Amino acid sequence: MVALVKHTYFVPHGRDGDVLSLKVEDIADVTNSTLKIDCKAILNDWNAKPKEDSPCSKFVKAVDTLLRISKDPNFSYLNLVEYLKQKTLDMVLLVQELQKIKPKYEDFNCCLSSSFDDHLNFTMQEREEYDQLAYLTSDERLGNSTEYAAKLNVLKSFDYVNLDNIVQLKGQVACRIGKQELMLTELLFHNILTDLPEEDIAALLSCLVFNQKTEMGPNLTPSQKETIDRIQKLARDIGETQKHFGLLEDVDDYVDQFQFSLVEVVYKWTMGVSFREIIELTDVQEGSIVRVIQQLLETLEDLRKAAQILGNPTLESKMEAASTKIKCDIVFQGSLYLE
Repeated sequence: MVALVKHTYFVPHGRDGDVLSLKVEDIADVTNSTLKIDCKAILNDWNAKPKEDSPCSKFVKAVDTLLRISKDPNFSYLNLVEYLKQKTLDMVLLVQELQKIKPKYEDFNCCLSSSFDDHLNFTMQEREEYDQLAYLTSDERLGNSTEYAAKLNVLKSFDYVNLDNIVQLKGQVACRIGKQELMLTELLFHNILTDLPEEDIAALLSCLVFNQKTEMGPNLTPSQKETIDRIQKLARDIGETQKHFGLLEDVDDYVDQFQFSLVEVVYKWTMGVSFREIIELTDVQEGSIVRVIQQLLETLEDLRKAAQILGNPTLESKMEAASTKIKCDIVFQGSLYLE
């Protein structure tokens, strides 16, 4: 590629010569002309003489001949398809594409940049990484992936896709959720949240964005305790299904990631208690509380959109009300905790 865009001729300057190591990608074309050069004699002379001395006559003659050939109006290149006897369709199409591309490079001023080699190498590396990622996520690659097959079986067991791999309603809902898609979708379809007040909904959903164990436990209402039991049972069902298909080793680890330590904190916040007061209810750092509340807003928005898909206006309005109640005061102002 570099050879194509730097289609200039070498003109010797100064009294010293240059010995360059060429790679295959440095060769843009092969000419019809054949030039016999005593390479060994030229290299021996270059190695033996001080670099400030004039190059040997064989070197000068070779360069003069190359310059003369390059300026010849009848200068032409080999037909690689004919010369290499590679008349496969792929080879013919590749050579044809190459011939179309060559003239276009002269129109790009970027090729004249002194940093062009570095820029091109960076671009090519990015392209290779893109192609690799595209392959890893392609239907061909995923179809042969054990993990993909296991995840697909999990989705089928929960009716997210049917036996023909067609996405069902639950799958459509899950696609609208950014994090913890399985857990949130199952919460919706088991109606665990629908009958709860918006303050409890926001408080209990904090378990999805907070996974740290704390020394201080929350003070919970009987309704919150009952709902937590239902959420943990649901999490265990999801974990056991994933383990059955080889995606998990320890179900308890999956269940324990949903921590309810900030339920009281979020609940009090939605009830209008000041931030100064709620930070006294837990040993979690203030910055972590701020981030949890902000992430919780994103989760509530995901669930509001999911409720729209389900055609559940009651749940949709509750998610909107819960969002309004937690989006207040210093937490959603420019905060030093997020700098």
